[in-house]
This record gives sequence, structure tokens and C-alpha cells, in this order.
Amino acid sequence: MNPGTMNIIAWTAELVGLIIVLLGVLGVLPDRFLAAGLLLMVVGILAKLRANRMTRKD
Repeated sequence: MNPGTMNIIAWTAELVGLIIVLLGVLGVLPDRFLAAGLLLMVVGILAKLRANRMTRKD
């Protein structure tokens, strides 16, 4: 997987996670979705870090 694709997946996971967390906080979704949204945000952050590491040339 190239870094560009990984970066797109990371941003998508973070945005979807943020929307799920916001809907959970507002009470639209049940509380268990808060954990799922936070997990998606963490996965997105880790994927962004990995994509940055792949593009960096030492």
C-alpha cells in the first residue's frame, strides 16, 4: 500500500470516528458507539504516523 492511499484511509477513519463520537456525545447514538468512534480515531492517527514514516527518507 502506498503512502497516499494510507493517508486517505487515515483521514477517512479519523473523520468518521469524529462524527460517531460527536453523535454519541449529543445522545443520538448509544454510548457503545463512543468507544468505536474513539477507536477509529486512534486507528486513523496510527495510520497517518505510519504513512509519514513511509514517505520519510533517512
